[in-house]
Amino acid sequence: MTISYYDELAPHYRLLYPNWEVSLRRQAEALDQVIHREFGPEAKLLLDASCGIGTQAIGLAERGYTVTASDLSPQAIQHARIEAEERGLDISFSVADMRQVWDALQTQFHIVIACDNSVPHLLTD
Repeated sequence: MTISYYDELAPHYRLLYPNWEVSLRRQAEALDQVIHREFGPEAKLLLDASCGIGTQAIGLAERGYTVTASDLSPQAIQHARIEAEERGLDISFSVADMRQVWDALQTQFHIVIACDNSVPHLLTD
């Protein structure tokens, strides 16, 4: 799959969910529980290395995480940025391939996530 595929999908991605807003909150709650159980409540610096339109990044920011989010698709990042701004959330967004996210950000995080179907799309190194 190419960047253009993801750019073309970005405006329609929320339609993959019966209700994107409900899914955003449900996923954030589930991820928050896992993070608290495995890493404790002090783990708050989070990187979403394949954020797409922000489904997990936005929900976790709403739960008090300090979120940095990146994605390969500039169009997906633009949609995520708009969604976050409409909610008054301060999320640092950037366009970056998750395979080179360290080179792009050079920052350490308590938690790094790559949810939904992004990792299986890596067909090669």
